[in-house]
Amino acid sequence: MIYSLIMKHKVAILIFSFGVFLGIVFFGFAAWGDLEASLFAPSIKPGAPLETMHCPVAITAHEIAVIRATVENTTDRTIDANMRSFMSQGLVTLIKQEDTRFVLAPGENKTLIWEASPEDAVYGLFIFARLYLYAIYPQPSLGSSCGILVVNVPFLSGNQLVTLVVALSLLCMLAGLGFWYQLNRPLKGNIRFMTQSMLALTIFLVAGMLTTIPGWWLPGLILLAITVLLIVTILANIILSSE
Repeated sequence: MIYSLIMKHKVAILIFSFGVFLGIVFFGFAAWGDLEASLFAPSIKPGAPLETMHCPVAITAHEIAVIRATVENTTDRTIDANMRSFMSQGLVTLIKQEDTRFVLAPGENKTLIWEASPEDAVYGLFIFARLYLYAIYPQPSLGSSCGILVVNVPFLSGNQLVTLVVALSLLCMLAGLGFWYQLNRPLKGNIRFMTQSMLALTIFLVAGMLTTIPGWWLPGLILLAITVLLIVTILANIILSSE
């Protein structure tokens, strides 16, 4: 009976840990890519972020990455705009630079598109992209960057892979946490602390994974640091309680 209960506790922890592992790997790599991209081709400093820049979080080896940005003329006059793009070409030191000039009538907008292939990935892992829109009075210069994770996985697209990893990670964490809760009701003392720590870890890890979708690398890194601290706390508690 006692052996069976111990095994059930181990199964609950194992399921939860697998979900955490998936989340940390995905979250960590995505945050790393966006951080590296923020340091890519830093020679031009924008006055404000280019909020309309969109990149896929990940692509697989058989896909083409599509980077988009929309520019809108909010003035009452025709403007001549210039967007400069910087794309990696397999090495950090190899950068493809391109200027795209276009004219916008008052109230008109234009979506610009760039493509990158897995061969453009730095370290074989990340495609780096940076966009810079030159200032158009009264609007300051705008710029943003992104790092696109390249994964050699067959039969799936990057979007499908991201959805699968996030969903599987969340499912395993919730299932493991639910199983653990059922085995340990009512929660008391150290078990209560462990359960609360596992719940907090789930919340912070899910929040961190969600920050990778819009490419918010700074909040992502803060959440990643909190997540690692929670994991260390849980492991330390397990070790101390077993002594």
